[in-house]
Amino acid sequence: MAAAPSLPSLALLLLTAALALGGCGEAEETPIDPAPMEDLAPVQQPAPAQQESESIDTVSLGECNGSVALPFVGREADAATRAAITDAIGPEQQLRWVPQNDAVSTSIDPRRLTVFFDDEGVITALRCF
Repeated sequence: MAAAPSLPSLALLLLTAALALGGCGEAEETPIDPAPMEDLAPVQQPAPAQQESESIDTVSLGECNGSVALPFVGREADAATRAAITDAIGPEQQLRWVPQNDAVSTSIDPRRLTVFFDDEGVITALRCF
């Protein structure tokens, strides 16, 4: 004949069953009183850049040797400037020219210098990607 369970193991079994069944009841829903919209703090918009040159991420220009192209920002992206930038960064570096607000491929290559220019053909930004 099997021995009767001891008192501590019987208490543990009952406690486990009570806890398991305790979660089966329906939960009471407490209505949440949302704060009125006027009580919320306004969203702070970032301040506009002080100068166009602040848009140049000089920290990330190292992998593509783009820091040597910084003096060309603000100059016209004509054939002479393009040749000078190519010579400055080195012919082995990848280089692409992108009109401002044009879509670029999503293939990221931090060794590639991307030169952005505006509608007037003036270089506005440099990025390594």
